[in-house]
Amino acid sequence: MRKKCIFFILLIAINFITNSYAQNIHESGKVSLFTPSNSLNKKRLNAIIIGESAVYAIGNVGLYNLWYKGYNTGKFHFFDDNKEWLYMDKLGHSTISYYLGMQGYQWMRWAGVSENKSLIYGGGLGFLFLSTIEIMDGFSEGWGFSYGDIIANGLGTSSFILQQKYLHQQVFKLKNSYHETEFSNIRPNLLGGSLPQRMLKDYNGQTYWLSANLNYLSGSDKIPNWLCASVGYSVNGFVGATDNIFTSKGVVYDYSNIKRYNQFFISLDVDLSKINTKYKWANSIIHTFGLFKIPFPALEFNKVDKLKGHILYF
Repeated sequence: MRKKCIFFILLIAINFITNSYAQNIHESGKVSLFTPSNSLNKKRLNAIIIGESAVYAIGNVGLYNLWYKGYNTGKFHFFDDNKEWLYMDKLGHSTISYYLGMQGYQWMRWAGVSENKSLIYGGGLGFLFLSTIEIMDGFSEGWGFSYGDIIANGLGTSSFILQQKYLHQQVFKLKNSYHETEFSNIRPNLLGGSLPQRMLKDYNGQTYWLSANLNYLSGSDKIPNWLCASVGYSVNGFVGATDNIFTSKGVVYDYSNIKRYNQFFISLDVDLSKINTKYKWANSIIHTFGLFKIPFPALEFNKVDKLKGHILYF
């Protein structure tokens, strides 16, 4: 999952571009380049195919040079990493796959592709991208093909496609949040030495959420259409994937005295895609960060503290 975190950055860029286009349509009310086509537009479809193919090719070449080039390649093999990080990396896979599928679907609909085909070819974009990386892992001696990662990719893709097909909207959204922890200071080479690195690498500070739209579930117009209930999952005390003993520069470090445990949360959230101001540039920025959960008070459950409250949880 470490090398796949770059997709979070890619998602923010894609979200900003897509949402900027959408705001242009919403506020002008005019048919423009960014208005979804009512019928198949081959020029738009060709542009999408060429664009996605270019990103796919450049992305994989870039990942090879960044992550795989220093490792020998050999016979395709499997690697069981399901016990590492208590499934935090798997939740990352699902979240990335979910949002890439959402963007792929929106692009297909913009080109006038039918609903069902958009769900298959666009909604499956995240699964395609991440599964290709998994195959590259399978040939690298530094890693291996993880069936757990593939399942996680499929769950993220399916969660988008099934909701869009049967609910015609995303009532349940996968989200991410982050807060600083002290564990990255213990092992900065693995958990991140700078803030951007820690946001992507330190699982102790990451929380993955499932946010549910309360307006839709209750059927009541008295509840704002942007208000969501959220359940979250995270871990604490992890300075290694499977234990807290590691070797660095020939020296063995033992932090097994630090308790490793998972955490469960209940909180509220805001669906930023439902928030609109009179300024389209502001809406574009707001909607771009819809993949991140908004800080709210939260209740935490874990085996160490049992029940714990947070005035404001990030």
